[in-house]
This record gives sequence, C-alpha cells and structure tokens, in this order.
Amino acid sequence: MIKQILTKQFAAFLVTGSIAAAVNFFSRIAYSLVLPFYVSVAVAYLTGMVASYFLMMRYVFSGHETPLGKSVTTFIAINLISLLQNWLVTMAMEYYVLPTVGIVRYSTYIASIVGIAFPIIWSFIGYKKFSFSVARRT
Repeated sequence: MIKQILTKQFAAFLVTGSIAAAVNFFSRIAYSLVLPFYVSVAVAYLTGMVASYFLMMRYVFSGHETPLGKSVTTFIAINLISLLQNWLVTMAMEYYVLPTVGIVRYSTYIASIVGIAFPIIWSFIGYKKFSFSVARRT
C-alpha cells in the first residue's frame, strides 16, 4: 500500500489537492461572513470539491478510462464520506480538542486545516480505484 501512495501521481495529487484545499479554506472564511461556522464548513467543502474534481481529472488522473457519469458519481460518494470526516474532525477540534488544550486564538483556522487534511489518503485511494480508474491491460 505504501508503494501505491509514494508515487509521482500522489505528489501531483498533493499539489492539486492543496490548491483545492486552499479554495475550501478561503471560501470557508468568506462563507463565515454570512453563514454560521458549522454551515460554512460544509458549503466550503463542496466548493473545494468542485475545484478538486476538475484539477484531479486534468492533472492527476488524466489518462483515466472511467465514464463521466461513473466518475462524477463515485467522486461525489467518496467526497460525501470525506465531507463527513472533515466536518466531524473540524467540529471536534473547534469545540472540544482545542478548547481543552487552551487554544482559543485562531482556533477556527486550525480546526479547518486539520479537518481538510484528515481524509487525504482515503480520497487518493478512492479516486484512483473508483473515480478515475484505468483499465488493466493484460
């Protein structure tokens, strides 16, 4: 499994994923100006997810052979699970972990970053195996 992850493709995934994560992070800040924190986390995740799909399809998994409908459907399914992970981790960090260790300043930013980073490995494997798979040649 480690060999599957430590590849040039995974490095490209980290770069494009970081761009999508930045979209997520900064849109969360913007959404928080008009929405409650817990809602802005979910809406920002969806915004980052759209950016992520197009970046992944173009720069990480460009040779994939998965039909568009299946690609989009599985991408959404993987990201709904990741969204749940992101939201739970972010809420746990913001409302339980960080206050318990005395971190109040910048806690929403710290919680958001940890929540965004949490599902990285899961997402990569899911995208590679299901959303953007390449048929095995015999």
